[in-house]
Amino acid sequence: MAVDVSAPLGDPPRTSVEVILRSYAITSQELTRVKLARAKERLGERLLYVRPQVEGIGVLEFERLFQAKEAGWRAAQQLIPKLVQLLPPGGSPT
Repeated sequence: MAVDVSAPLGDPPRTSVEVILRSYAITSQELTRVKLARAKERLGERLLYVRPQVEGIGVLEFERLFQAKEAGWRAAQQLIPKLVQLLPPGGSPT
């Protein structure tokens, strides 16, 4: 299972600090893309990819933790049918 909680890049950076933070975000997104591609190559249809709708929730916005958790729960619930299909007959992994 892969969980992607990355945010869109947003507005262009205006300060040197924002440029540094943007470069980190771009690097992180590219690394995530490469790791996901490799996982898809290895696992194919067995890869469960979850991308909760957490746009707008900042990494340090701990007061919004419940909102982020609920978004993750909703996204995971949508994968249950696929997870059930991946289980062997009898319903439990060996």
